[in-house]
Amino acid sequence: MTSFIEFSRLVNIPLRFLEGKPLYFEATQDECLKLAKRFGLENLKKLSFSLFFLSSQRPLTYPLKATLEADVVYTCVKTLDPFEDHIQETVYFTAQNPSLFKHEDTLEDLILTGEEETIEPLDAEGFLDVGEIIAQYLSLALNLYPSISLPSEVKLSSLPSKPFSLQEPQTHEKPSTYFPFKNLIDLKNKKKGT
Repeated sequence: MTSFIEFSRLVNIPLRFLEGKPLYFEATQDECLKLAKRFGLENLKKLSFSLFFLSSQRPLTYPLKATLEADVVYTCVKTLDPFEDHIQETVYFTAQNPSLFKHEDTLEDLILTGEEETIEPLDAEGFLDVGEIIAQYLSLALNLYPSISLPSEVKLSSLPSKPFSLQEPQTHEKPSTYFPFKNLIDLKNKKKGT
């Protein structure tokens, strides 16, 4: 059973790495709709990314940098109203020939540029689905609890005129003039006098 990928962009990494030119990709409207459904968004208006090939320190290893931009429409968790947001992220990952995954000692000795977060295996022909990788990074960049920020005027006008306090209301008697035992003695003396 094969899983359906909403935003697929297969790139021959070794071939493109030799060329060294950045690549640019943009999701179609249909792909954006499918990704919005996958991530539970109100809408995904735009998703694009540029892929850059960084210098490699080892053979069969391809460090990559991608800058992604997305215009998303969230549903506010408080009001349930839709609102737009712009996401801009720079991510790093490394593509590797599958033969490197067979030798654990090679992986341990691998020197990366220090910014890669994941290592992605190439298929037998050197292809990697960079579209799906970017979709996964987009999902990590999404706000889990999206909320509309109210303008400051609305926030100030909605506050009560007096600050709210959880403390019990204070009595106006001064503690220094209130003597409970003296009041009891006065009360006792009154009873004796009557």
